[in-house]
Amino acid sequence: MKSYQYIPGFCLLVAATFSSCQKDFLTLYPEGNLNEGIFYKTTQDFQQALVGAYGPLRDIAANAFWMDEERSDNAHYDYYEKDRGNAAREALADFMDDASNAVTATRYQAAYTGIGRVNAILDHLETNTTVPDSIKKQIIGESKALRGHYYFDLVRNYGGVPLHLHQVLKAADAYLPRSGAEEVYTQVISDLQDALALLPAPSFTAKETGRINKGVVATELAVVYMQRNNFEDALPLLQSVTTMGYNLMTDVANIFSPSMKNADKNKELIFDVQYQSGNNGQQSSFIYRFIPIMPSTEKVLGVKFSNTLGGVECAYG
Repeated sequence: MKSYQYIPGFCLLVAATFSSCQKDFLTLYPEGNLNEGIFYKTTQDFQQALVGAYGPLRDIAANAFWMDEERSDNAHYDYYEKDRGNAAREALADFMDDASNAVTATRYQAAYTGIGRVNAILDHLETNTTVPDSIKKQIIGESKALRGHYYFDLVRNYGGVPLHLHQVLKAADAYLPRSGAEEVYTQVISDLQDALALLPAPSFTAKETGRINKGVVATELAVVYMQRNNFEDALPLLQSVTTMGYNLMTDVANIFSPSMKNADKNKELIFDVQYQSGNNGQQSSFIYRFIPIMPSTEKVLGVKFSNTLGGVECAYG
């Protein structure tokens, strides 16, 4: 008869081995696609994530016009009975919007998308040991400036909002109570002050186009102070911006020239939202809302495009 005297010992060894396994050993992340388990490791990862944190600025800009300009004397929509698809935007312009308005909801969600991306960057940077300190300083500065910007947009338009300062990792993290407006403003000022100390002055190079720098932060922080009627603290910030190399263009027409649209050509620009031409998802349809509906925009813009976006939606007053 065969002897099995070694089997109990083998079973004990297997049991001991599996009982000593760590959770990290059993948690496997798919390596064929980007995910948090394998991301946020290298400098390139964080730089890529930072670019993504700028993205929601576009979604805010696309909706800010309806909430801001159309409620002022600057612009108003043209009523077109056959096209009632823009009722939410018209309601905003007429001060008839309610809590279900899709435009205000989109702007709100876009700001929190940006905040969520920034918080993930900041939380992962705290434990990262591979990114050089000089680059960490830049990334933290831009991230905090973005978070301050997003919360400033929220508090001005929605009052007190939930104050998320860390990455949402579980359901309980997602449902924070609404903070008061004063608390949100305190955080905005804190983030912008931190960014001001970390970021360099503007370089006016094509490489840095669209990126936040000390000039951007000083200007926005001054605007925050003025929003709070704190003109005493706003004044030195605005004065500092005048020493950073910004200049008015001598030819006003150049401000609107596509060839002069970035900071390396136009030193009037302090902060602008960046897009790419083409149809790769990085483009903007903003300009088409300001011209009439027409089968081809070539005579107006020099670009062949069948415009169905303009005319009915807005007109300058």
